[in-house]
Amino acid sequence: MRYYVVSDVHSFYTPLITALRDKGFFEDKEPHKLVILGVLFDRGKQPLELQAFILDLVRKDEVILVRGNHEDLVVKFIRNIYQVMNHGVYLTHYDTNGTVDTVLALTGMDVFQAMVFPEECVLRMARTPFYKTFLPMMKDYFETKNHIFVHGWIPCEVDGDGDGRKETDIFHYIPDWRTKGKEEWEKAR
Repeated sequence: MRYYVVSDVHSFYTPLITALRDKGFFEDKEPHKLVILGVLFDRGKQPLELQAFILDLVRKDEVILVRGNHEDLVVKFIRNIYQVMNHGVYLTHYDTNGTVDTVLALTGMDVFQAMVFPEECVLRMARTPFYKTFLPMMKDYFETKNHIFVHGWIPCEVDGDGDGRKETDIFHYIPDWRTKGKEEWEKAR
């Protein structure tokens, strides 16, 4: 099996296709898969094209999806949509990271519709390939005989304030990192 590996696509469909074409992904006659190490959407202007492309790869069993921090952002946004939309969505990290634009594009709604009908936005998002297909198949890591692929890093112990964001934090390897739960993996992303 040959693996083509990318990360942080950020809805930049055209550059992704160009890179894959340049590297021979589409002409490859050997068994191959595209491994995407998180962050499918947000920031770029082609989420619908990217979603359709990845859905096609899923149908052909040619993609492995590893969950990233922006997938977590979309889920948190949808989970908290009532609060976020009623308290100034454009003053949040959901806007600056492009999550709002992604949700609006994938649901076919505009911001006014999502503010007035947040429950409709949640229902529409639940019907997207991103929610129905991609999220359930996403892994925290993908491992081959010689490589481990993650978005961010593997779960580890941190000496310091506990969040791993300061230069003085020290990270310690945990031998059973593969068995860590959702919270530990979210921190690692």
